[in-house]
Amino acid sequence: MVCQKSRRDPVRLRYVRRLGGKAGVKYAEFREFAETRPGEVVANIALCLINQANYLLDQQIRRLEEDFLKEGGLRERMTKARLESRARQRRAERKIGPIGLMGPMGPMIGSRKRVSAGSKPR
Repeated sequence: MVCQKSRRDPVRLRYVRRLGGKAGVKYAEFREFAETRPGEVVANIALCLINQANYLLDQQIRRLEEDFLKEGGLRERMTKARLESRARQRRAERKIGPIGLMGPMGPMIGSRKRVSAGSKPR
């Protein structure tokens, strides 16, 4: 396998790993390195990068499969979220009631239902 030859030159390997470890790296940063090395070395680097990308994609697919089995698909999660939202709304309506805040003795101060001075709350 071509990729293993680079292990014999740890200085070059560390240099390439440092370049590849940066976020948002463009080809321009690799251009000088690629154009001043033999084609065999550049091909080796390309193979190593392809192997790394393949490994990362395999890990992502494995994780997505696990998440799908544990949490379900997108529709299932959306339905669950909507049902939970409706349940929260119903609980909030029971606490507040349709006419305002309800206390143990009836409407509380500041509720929408008004009680006249001479009448008793229902």
